[in-house]
Amino acid sequence: VKIHATILCDKSEKAGEIIDTNPLTVACSKNSLIIKELQLSGKKRMDSKSFLLGHPLSIGDKFM
Repeated sequence: VKIHATILCDKSEKAGEIIDTNPLTVACSKNSLIIKELQLSGKKRMDSKSFLLGHPLSIGDKFM
């Protein structure tokens, strides 16, 4: 997965864990990232809402 656009957020949880799906937010060691745009290998770049339509994630899931 290539991540193209993010916003830094102050929320903190276990690294790699999905902590929100609207917007798609993944915890890092100290803060978290709101993922705005990403790209799967061999696929087109897409916004996180489009990604979640085809790849549903829940809070607590591990981000690839």
